[in-house]
Amino acid sequence: MLKVLLLLKCHVCEQEMGLSECCSLLEQPDWQLSARTLFENLHELAEEFGWIFSKNEMVCGPCEEERAIR
Repeated sequence: MLKVLLLLKCHVCEQEMGLSECCSLLEQPDWQLSARTLFENLHELAEEFGWIFSKNEMVCGPCEEERAIR
C-alpha cells in the first residue's frame, strides 16, 4: 500500500500548516489523477486558511500580509 501525505510549510517563516491531506493512492484506479486531486484539495484548504500559492512558493497568511505592506 502506498500512502501519500502532503504537508505545507511557509517558504518565508517555515511555519507548517496545522492540517494535511492523506490518501492511499494504490486503492485508486488512476493514482496520477488521485495525486492531482489530493494536491488540489490541499491547495483549496490552504487558501481557506489564508495561505497563498504563487511563483512556486507557499506563503502563510501572516507572511503574505507582511509582504503586502512592504
